[in-house]
Amino acid sequence: MKKSTIIIVIIVLVLGLGVWMLAKRDTKSTQSDTSQSASEAATAAIITYTDDGFSPATVTVVAGSTITVENESSGELEFKSGKHPAHNDNTELNQEEINSGESLSFTVNKVGTWGYHNHYDADKKGTIVVRAK
Repeated sequence: MKKSTIIIVIIVLVLGLGVWMLAKRDTKSTQSDTSQSASEAATAAIITYTDDGFSPATVTVVAGSTITVENESSGELEFKSGKHPAHNDNTELNQEEINSGESLSFTVNKVGTWGYHNHYDADKKGTIVVRAK
C-alpha cells in the first residue's frame, strides 16, 4: 500500500472510533437522565413567584407532598390550576390571594401533570407533576 492510503485509513479509523465513543457516552447520559427523573419526585417543593413569573416553572413531587408558593413579586398573586379562567384541571391547586411578601402552603394528592398560573396574569404559568407514592 502507498503511504498516503495508510494515513487515510488511520484517519478514518480514528474518526470512527471518536464518533463511536461520543455516541456511547450520549447513550449512557440519556439512560442516566431517565433513571434520575423517575426517582426525583420530592416530598415538598417551593415555587417562587416574581414579577418575571414562577420559578422553577416545573416541579415534581409525590402524592401527599406540600407545595409552598412564595410571592416575591410587587403585586398580588392568585395561584390557580389550569385552564384559565375555569381553573378546574385540579381544584386542589386553587388557592386564595397571596399578597406580596407572603407565602402559602397546600398539599397535593391527585396524581397527574397539572398546569397552574397567576389568575391576575394568566401568561405567567408553570407545571406541577404529582407522582404516585
